[in-house]
Amino acid sequence: AGNTSTNVLQYLKAAYGLPILLGEIGIQRATSVADYTSYVSSSIAQFAGTASTYGVIGVSWYELYNFEANSGFLMGLYSAQGVPISGRADALKAAILANPR
Repeated sequence: AGNTSTNVLQYLKAAYGLPILLGEIGIQRATSVADYTSYVSSSIAQFAGTASTYGVIGVSWYELYNFEANSGFLMGLYSAQGVPISGRADALKAAILANPR
């Protein structure tokens, strides 16, 4: 939201009182596998940990496949069907398994 003091999930819950489905979460920059894994792990754990507080019913990772380069790098988990990109798919799978909610 650009304003780190705004709790967007709390605002949405208070304003609409409906379940929240986050349509795109992800990392939009070239980064090391270690940083990517850390971000995936912490973001999935954060949403799972606050799901019941704010009514989050799910998140969708952006993006699954690398269809085109965005500013010179690709953001997906897979470069082709069944071909994971250097630990990215494994990082998301591990985060989901650790946070089954």
